[in-house]
Amino acid sequence: MSGVSTHKEAGNDAFRQGNYSDAIDHFTAGINENPENHVLYSNRSACHANLKNWKAALEDAQACVRHQPDGWAKGYSRLGAAHYGLGELNEALDAYRKSLAIEPTNEAIREQVAELEKSINPKSAENMANPFASLFGPHTFAKIQTNPRLSPFLAQQDYVNKINMLISNPSLCQGMMSDQRIMQTMLELMGVNAAAAPKEEPPRSSEAPRAKPEAPKAPPAPKDPSVLAKEAGNAHYKKREFEEALRCYDESISLDSANGSAYLNRTSVLFEQGKMEECEAELNALLDKYENKVIKTPDFVLLSKILTRKGEIHQRQGKYSSAIEFFQSALRENRNADTLKKLNACEKEKKETEAAAYIDPELSLEAKNRGNELFKLNEYPEAVQE
Repeated sequence: MSGVSTHKEAGNDAFRQGNYSDAIDHFTAGINENPENHVLYSNRSACHANLKNWKAALEDAQACVRHQPDGWAKGYSRLGAAHYGLGELNEALDAYRKSLAIEPTNEAIREQVAELEKSINPKSAENMANPFASLFGPHTFAKIQTNPRLSPFLAQQDYVNKINMLISNPSLCQGMMSDQRIMQTMLELMGVNAAAAPKEEPPRSSEAPRAKPEAPKAPPAPKDPSVLAKEAGNAHYKKREFEEALRCYDESISLDSANGSAYLNRTSVLFEQGKMEECEAELNALLDKYENKVIKTPDFVLLSKILTRKGEIHQRQGKYSSAIEFFQSALRENRNADTLKKLNACEKEKKETEAAAYIDPELSLEAKNRGNELFKLNEYPEAVQE
């Protein structure tokens, strides 16, 4: 294996474990040996994206696009994700469109393009109903920086990202007005001192309070690319298009390796394909991520689903006792009807299998011999069970 391949594999292993900084070091070492390897730039861009280092993610995505061969769409997908993280929606849309042109069957990219188009190009009636469109433009940051009441917000990255998104698409402001910083920013940009703004007078006793007109609804913010990739995988899974589903789940994980549900959905595909050993290995790796709090929302519901799937694997393999233990453990984490139904079915199948075994003379003799051995060891309850 060449040095570049060694660095790449080491980086991939670190990435799968959520060690993004280590992965970056490995990919960087590989790039130093081969500065034109587009895959290494792509992988390093994904690491930076997971660390929310969007500028670095963008630089690597741009390098990937420069070096990638014709017919390789992932570089543009990385470029779109980086622009999206920076709030540059128009640039993100352009990159995703180029990716889709190369790989028109990629449902995850197709959905991302549709979401961005819906967000960037809302209906004209919604544009007319938005009175704040003129507040956000090329000079917005300069105005914020010179405003002593707003400039402290620039130290907060989520605020900067939201302002970038509003500059790209001012129609999103209605959906962000619940953020008091954004509300204050709009008031300040309109020339209204939010701190000194007069409070609304209570209605006089002789007057009925007037109903406030409903604010026009803003188009929904585009979904996270990782979520869209996972949803595309779910659609393929329902159609039993397993290879396409795996590709989408892998894309979702590469965009956000802390997305626990994408890992779990991937094991569903492996289970349906009958790849039990590979499925259980991935479940064990997911358990490690859960215990080390690498994945998002490490709650008891996800743990219950992991244990339930392990129970299904052991039941499929005829390991009924361990399967029952996994189902029971899952129910202790989150009692739900689906797992309870699987536990009951497994217990029933275990009894039927054991009953059928005694009909077979050879199996009956084996059970008798096991019982005799247990009896000699004074393990009477176990001997009776055999």
